Amino acid sequence: MTVRLFPWLNHRGRRAEQRHSLDPVEVALIEPNRHSDADDGLEEHETTSCGRSGISQRWILAFLLHTGLAVCYAMRVSISVAAAPPSTLHSNSTNYSNATMYTEYGWSNTDEGVVLGSFFQGYILTQTLSAVAARRFGGKAVLATSMVCGCVLTCATPIVAGNMAMLVTVRTWLGVVQGAAYPATLTMVAKWYTPNERASFLGFIIAGPYLGEALTFPLAPLVMESSLGWPYIFYFMSIIGTVWVLLFLSLTASSPEQHAYISIQEKKW
Repeated sequence: MTVRLFPWLNHRGRRAEQRHSLDPVEVALIEPNRHSDADDGLEEHETTSCGRSGISQRWILAFLLHTGLAVCYAMRVSISVAAAPPSTLHSNSTNYSNATMYTEYGWSNTDEGVVLGSFFQGYILTQTLSAVAARRFGGKAVLATSMVCGCVLTCATPIVAGNMAMLVTVRTWLGVVQGAAYPATLTMVAKWYTPNERASFLGFIIAGPYLGEALTFPLAPLVMESSLGWPYIFYFMSIIGTVWVLLFLSLTASSPEQHAYISIQEKKW
């Protein structure tokens, strides 16, 4: 009677008997293939980091922001090497009468200080304004504009170096445009990364400036003491910045929702 009224009990009992009749090795082989809804959710979570290229777009963005800040700081500190007195560089730099901007244009220590300090006069002006612009137009547009303008001004530095007023103006404007780099970067970080992972990614990103300084100070003197001379420090920085801009524009977006080829899973993440 019970079997007729509740046929599912008989079916469930047969499944239990079949299960107990299996060899333990067979059970072990079958169990891993049994997935619950929770397991499916876990698998979906594990695939959220892979886009069309198989690489997390969040990591691609973090790498580009890291290197972008490195390039910004390299542009900033390159003049500290190019304008330094030869005695502060390698011992053989005194073999060149025009080894630095300092000796070529006959600067005094005051002139050097004015040129180096002019960057920060512009840098302090755009911190708040650029943050507002990044929220309004997107961090990608603001950061890319900052880098493009920085490349142009860096390339123009050796061209106008013979005119003190023009050089100070160029360096001041370089500070103005680079003042937008940090606010734009932080705006993109807020859009792309969850609170749980934000600290880790941000720690990696803001290490970029130290990388830029660590590479510029030993490498720039080598360029300056070569047959190329100090102007090519700025030209090389402009080329590197241009390459970075092209990669940044093609591989990133201001937010996951605006990304062209991010995976659906990562966009929901």
